Amino acid sequence: MIVIVYRSIVTLFCILWIGKQVVLPGYGYLAYKDTFMDLSSKCGTAMDESWFISNSGSKKLDKSADVHLLVCHDYDKVRKIMLAFGVPENALSFLGLESLEIHQRTVSEIADPHRFTER
Repeated sequence: MIVIVYRSIVTLFCILWIGKQVVLPGYGYLAYKDTFMDLSSKCGTAMDESWFISNSGSKKLDKSADVHLLVCHDYDKVRKIMLAFGVPENALSFLGLESLEIHQRTVSEIADPHRFTER
């Protein structure tokens, strides 16, 4: 009887440990991967635009830049959810780098909005 109880406890512990260490992080990674990558790219773009706006000295555009930066809040929330599921920090860093590669912008895309169209 003691052997059956012992084996049951060990089996239950192993199942719970595998669930916590493998299943939950795997689910969190697969469920939020695409959202995380999309928001990562959008947040990077918003931060770039905010920086250019703040250097332009235009007070009228500051509110627009602040609204644009709200996407970074969503990015942070998804990141925290993934961390809560146990997705490792290195996996999140890799997804961020992969997002930069997938959503690359050419130099002309970045520079064109800053060119004079008329004088």
